[in-house]
Order: sequence, then structure tokens, then C-alpha cells
Amino acid sequence: LESRGGAVALPCDCKVPYCHQCWDRSLAASMSSCGLALCPSCRVSMQVDFDPNSRQLTFSRSQGGSSNSKAENWRKRLYKQARPAQIQLLKEFGQRTAGGQGSNAEQEHLLCVCGSRLNCTPVRQRVENFVQEETPMAVSEFEMNQFYERPPIMCD
Repeated sequence: LESRGGAVALPCDCKVPYCHQCWDRSLAASMSSCGLALCPSCRVSMQVDFDPNSRQLTFSRSQGGSSNSKAENWRKRLYKQARPAQIQLLKEFGQRTAGGQGSNAEQEHLLCVCGSRLNCTPVRQRVENFVQEETPMAVSEFEMNQFYERPPIMCD
């Protein structure tokens, strides 16, 4: 656990230690499957926010139960919280690589606020990747065309 940055300070009463990667993956799986971030041990509903100063997700116990309107808006809320930090990362990247200046300009990689490397991927490929990762069964051609017209992806 220590080699992974130590245990996450849990917002619930659980005593189970989780590394950051396992906690994040567990909550992401919960968000994908039921639309709510639930503790993997006690199933308490979590509020997930983005802290622009640390550029990390923060977790707190959800207040007032699991309102459907709150659950449906978590993507928009996180996107709105992370957007200024992503714009800042884009500006910093542009300044570092302007005109190929600097010895490492070709080795520079644009990063997402989550720390992952951003890649230029056409929308069609992103939709296909999303469907492959998120759908447990085959998707019809009609459904794929619907996804192409209205992509289920917000991170642009």
C-alpha cells in the first residue's frame, strides 16, 4: 500500500484500506454500473469533486441520500470543475512547445488533468472504444449510428 502512495482517507466509516488506484477504479466502476459513486465496502453514496489546486478527485459522503438529479449531473459538474485546470494545462503545453523551442519539444506530451497522456483520436474511434469498453453485449449498426451522431463522451 505504501508503494502506491498510502491508503486513501475514506469519507465513510469503513476501516478497509484502499490505495488510490483501487479506490478510483472501484468508484468509477460504480459510477458506470449504477450512476452513483458507492463505497465498495459499505455502499455509502459518495460525492465526487475535482480539486483544481491539487488536480485530484476528492471524495466526501453524499448529503441527503441519492437524488436522481444529483446522480445524473455528476459528469457535467466534474467537467465544469476540471475544465479550467485542463485549459491551463493546454496553455502551459503550448508555451513550452511553441515553435519547437527547447530541446525536449518533440518529447513533450500533452497531459489530461487526471495525469494521463492525451492523444488526438477521431470521434468515431472514441465512440467505438467507449462502446467496446462499456457495453457487455453486441451493439447494432443502428445503435452505433446513434452513438456517432450523439457521442456519449463529454471530455472535449
